[in-house]
Amino acid sequence: MSYKDFQAFTAENCLGYKKIYEISIGGFLYLAFLPDAYHKILCISSDYMSIIDSENGQVTPIDGDYDEVELVAMCEGYDSPIPISGQYGGNLPLDNGKDIRVTMDKDQSEEYPILTIYWGKDEEAKSQIYKGYLPYIFGFSPDGRYYVHADDGGLTVLKQDSC
Repeated sequence: MSYKDFQAFTAENCLGYKKIYEISIGGFLYLAFLPDAYHKILCISSDYMSIIDSENGQVTPIDGDYDEVELVAMCEGYDSPIPISGQYGGNLPLDNGKDIRVTMDKDQSEEYPILTIYWGKDEEAKSQIYKGYLPYIFGFSPDGRYYVHADDGGLTVLKQDSC
């Protein structure tokens, strides 16, 4: 398989959702949807922690810490640990709780696995949204209104059209 077979994350193929935010994050490690407002995303990189408001594009650096074993973060403004997900563990829902699901195929025939991610309501109505080396993390917010995809190209946030 060659690089020409790869497909960068394609938000336009995510029917029913639209891209609302995109940012490049050097040293990305983990993210979490904040429990009091799912449009706000806690982002942890090798250099700092920040809260990204995907609705208005505001990025606010914050103080905090995280535990890579327990996969939780603590940060200012939150009294309870926040579950985190990223390239070293954790996961996000792969469906929106209603009618959309992401599925994948993993090709391990090469030195590094290649992942193909599909978006859709069922097998016949699915579209390919990504093909390449393993992304850092992807999935839906707990309420299903937001979808995130993080890879070497950065972080992309989608929002359900009807919201």
